[in-house]
Amino acid sequence: LEKRSDSTGGLYQVRCDSVQWNIHLIPQELQKVLQLCKDHKVSFSSLLTALFAQSLIKSANPSSYTGHQLKICLPMNTRLACNSKLQDDDYTRQLGNFVAATTLTTDTSNGKPLWELAEAFQKEIVQKVQNEIQDAINECRLLDAVDMRELFEAKIAAVKPSDTFEVSNLGYQSFTDFEGPFKVTDGFFNQPQGISSNFFCSIISTDGGLNCHVTIPRDLKED
Repeated sequence: LEKRSDSTGGLYQVRCDSVQWNIHLIPQELQKVLQLCKDHKVSFSSLLTALFAQSLIKSANPSSYTGHQLKICLPMNTRLACNSKLQDDDYTRQLGNFVAATTLTTDTSNGKPLWELAEAFQKEIVQKVQNEIQDAINECRLLDAVDMRELFEAKIAAVKPSDTFEVSNLGYQSFTDFEGPFKVTDGFFNQPQGISSNFFCSIISTDGGLNCHVTIPRDLKED
């Protein structure tokens, strides 16, 4: 976003100039990866998070950043937590799918192998889902007491995003819950350039395999 100083009264102009890459795995490749995750007792999201974190640590130019900690945003599905309180699946389906964000951290100097890092993330995700998801739901009530414009402008004016990157995994989608002559053979999930993370990894799996869109600000393309 860029703030305009013309006759619009200082409104923000949305920039849609991010660089986007798509990583595709055919079904056979995806099945092999999922089997490896099963063998190591980690979720696919834990592996993806570890893979992107490790790749960033290895490839990023040290002169391009400061600090030594990576903060990774991982959206969590709270439907099960809501169901445990409301005890009505039909009602919670009407509410939609509330997603709460959790943050994983790792040090750039830990030197852990890929699967060891994935296992560490898996333990952290399980702990947060079990113990912190209710707090994430309760925090939404705080938005009622916040000036949204001031909050939004403060996030834009911040020197750096709150997270290094985000991994959003929609999981496997069968697209079989509708009638008609058409059949979904592949799917794409993407997000625009945001203000909360440096880059975004958006993943969806279908019968056509896996697609992962990586959205990076154009200013960081070379880095």
